[in-house]
Amino acid sequence: METKKLIHRLSRIEGQLHALKNTLETEKQTDCTEIIRQTKTIIQALKGFARAYLHLYMNRCFTQRHSKKVMHQKLSKTIDSLIKL
Repeated sequence: METKKLIHRLSRIEGQLHALKNTLETEKQTDCTEIIRQTKTIIQALKGFARAYLHLYMNRCFTQRHSKKVMHQKLSKTIDSLIKL
């Protein structure tokens, strides 16, 4: 997935966040489950973005020629980032 598509994903997530914020600010008579549903949708969208970005990063990172030490460092850093998700 190329960078443009990732930016498009972020724009959609931004729209979802704006809609959720707007719902809360206007204090619409929204069912609590609707707020939770919107929040869950945003979380899933962010996870999807993270997976897509990681895929792109791994392809770029590991298709470049590096020494074994540099590759090991990059892989370790990526794994640490994944664990924190």
